[in-house]
Amino acid sequence: MEKFPSLVYPFVKFSDEVDSIALRKPIDPYVSSRVMEKEAEYEIKYRQLQEKALAYESRYKEYRVELKKEKEKWKHKVLSMENDIKNLMEEFQQRKNDEEGKLAMMHLLQVDQSVNGLIQPYKRSRNDEGPPSLGKLS
Repeated sequence: MEKFPSLVYPFVKFSDEVDSIALRKPIDPYVSSRVMEKEAEYEIKYRQLQEKALAYESRYKEYRVELKKEKEKWKHKVLSMENDIKNLMEEFQQRKNDEEGKLAMMHLLQVDQSVNGLIQPYKRSRNDEGPPSLGKLS
């Protein structure tokens, strides 16, 4: 270390030189006041940004809590719907074997056939000629 003091402590030497130069030159009062004004402006802006960041962070936390509550609510709704569907399917299976269920199934098949009978001609005409309201374009 004794052989290379400038390599080991180069920054100490440099800062000492800067300090000695600063001590020799008097600082302009206008410049120093402008610097202090800018520092004050930046400090105010920094505090405002910190307050905004805290507000956003608290709002984010509130939204996360609300989201968790909403998620739990929907989870319970979905579970209750799944249970309702399961119960309805079981009831349907039971009624399917009953006499009422057989009559209801026959009625559903008749309705399905009549609806399909109404839809099929429209599908054919639409595929062949285009939409019925427009007709063929020249």
